[in-house]
Amino acid sequence: MNLIRLLCAGGMGVCVHTTRNRHAGGEFSCEGAEIVRHVNPAVGRGAARMWSYVCFHVGTFLSLVRDRPAAVIYIEPSSSYPVYLYSLFRPGVPIFIHHHEYHSEEQFLRPGMRLIRWFHALEKRRLLARAVWVSHTNAKRLELFAEDCPTVNPAALRVLPNYPPARWRDQKNVAWGQRGGPFRFVYAGSLSLRDTFLEAFVEWVLDQPKGAVTFDIYAYNLDESTRAFLTQRSGGVIRFFPRGVDYEDLPEVLRQYHAGVILYRAETLNYRYNETNKLFEYLACGLDVWYSHRMEGIRPHARGDRRPRVLECDFENLGARALGALMERGDAGEAAGCGCDAESAVAPLLAALREHCL
Repeated sequence: MNLIRLLCAGGMGVCVHTTRNRHAGGEFSCEGAEIVRHVNPAVGRGAARMWSYVCFHVGTFLSLVRDRPAAVIYIEPSSSYPVYLYSLFRPGVPIFIHHHEYHSEEQFLRPGMRLIRWFHALEKRRLLARAVWVSHTNAKRLELFAEDCPTVNPAALRVLPNYPPARWRDQKNVAWGQRGGPFRFVYAGSLSLRDTFLEAFVEWVLDQPKGAVTFDIYAYNLDESTRAFLTQRSGGVIRFFPRGVDYEDLPEVLRQYHAGVILYRAETLNYRYNETNKLFEYLACGLDVWYSHRMEGIRPHARGDRRPRVLECDFENLGARALGALMERGDAGEAAGCGCDAESAVAPLLAALREHCL
């Protein structure tokens, strides 16, 4: 969404092909951008699922042929096939590729990845060598990707972090300016009992002295077992908001809390080296960040000497220690944000687009 806004603000006409959001919440729109939403493959099975893939890939390809864009940007290997076809039709078109996640070569061999594996093979065969821009969200993921894909043009490799807009820093954190009351934790985003330390952290919160802490969870993208777990424990110091929160409303919501938690178990390389957008969203709103000790990608950002702090935690062994040093509040109004914004991150991409398209 930030990228689309910045492309439009830069005077570029934008047509986006994506799939419909199958969860609650309003649909994103942006003046200057045409957004075409295809059927989401996740809503069907068998023939219906395959038909949704056909609609997206064929529909997107036909749109490319009709519109003849000055450049094409695609995100993730799963979106690469229409661009592969279009590159055969128009081999000189500048291609920009962004991978928001890191998928190891072993992951492409898993059951259910057959179609994506084929797309990725075509991507490696043709698109990576021709692309003028190939980016990942951080340097470690980019390094792993380059090792996996020797066909990529080395001169095209870039880091494109996923930072929130600069305007997020305009709103002062409310929680740190208040005296007394519980220490307020928040989590906003997708959730899974299997892939996070959610259960361990919830149980830790429930074990704390009355009035010491609260924990609010904003999550609409979660499986049924996780939803049942949160629903059962919701009430009192644990509050579960199953409708989540729209991206546009996140700054107003987050600034009401002292600390945001990042609970991933990090059992894949993708998550181990994930500088998740939550880190920068929490920091931009002045929250301390508690992150899993398994997330090596966040470790370079760790700091305990100034607020907002970035604190490494073993969520399965927090104990009483966290009530002391980790929850020390310091002086009110100390929070200063993260200093990272989408505008600065996307600027090199905008410059590259102008260089190759104008």
